[in-house]
Amino acid sequence: MKRHKVFWVCVALVVLGAGFWVAVHERPEPGRGRAEKSSPLPPVRPSPPVRIAATNVILRAIAVEEPESLPESAPTSSADAVRIVVGADPGTANRYLARSRAVETLGDDLSPGEIRMLLDYLSSLRDPLRPERVAALKNDIMNALRS
Repeated sequence: MKRHKVFWVCVALVVLGAGFWVAVHERPEPGRGRAEKSSPLPPVRPSPPVRIAATNVILRAIAVEEPESLPESAPTSSADAVRIVVGADPGTANRYLARSRAVETLGDDLSPGEIRMLLDYLSSLRDPLRPERVAALKNDIMNALRS
């Protein structure tokens, strides 16, 4: 009698396992097999609760460069352009745009002394401009020397 019950329990387990396997493997996958039923609205996730935290905000003043009001006149010679580019001209030493425009006017006819001034400026560490502007200016100078 015990064997008879064990047999039916095993059969029931096999039937349940087969039913579970069929249920798992017979689900329709998107783009395959059976057509999916389209739901009119996508499921909506509940939004998380909004938390407002108190913070202490400290504002600090930063130094802002004065905008250039009048466009600088183009340097007349390459020596003037080099003096402006390297910051040797006191009128334009703090003006990035004037120095950047002077780089654009550098020609192919630079003297060895002018090239030496540009190379000395490239290796210098002091400049009144902000570091990112100095980096951009030096990059433009290297491009001008390369070309």
